[in-house]
Amino acid sequence: MGLGKKLMDILQYPNTVYKNEWKGVGDWLGTNSVSNKERQFLPFLEARKFAGSLGLKNARDLEKYST
Repeated sequence: MGLGKKLMDILQYPNTVYKNEWKGVGDWLGTNSVSNKERQFLPFLEARKFAGSLGLKNARDLEKYST
């Protein structure tokens, strides 16, 4: 059973088909994940201050903290 053109358009281009309601792939798939492009990050100086406050000593510590 083949997929109709309308269904293929929805699956391939949901951001275009539902452009007024589109909130991202995470919302579309129900995972609620947000791409880095859409995330809001702290300004660099604030982020660096926070990272320094964690008492991490090296990249390995940072990796352990962030996983």
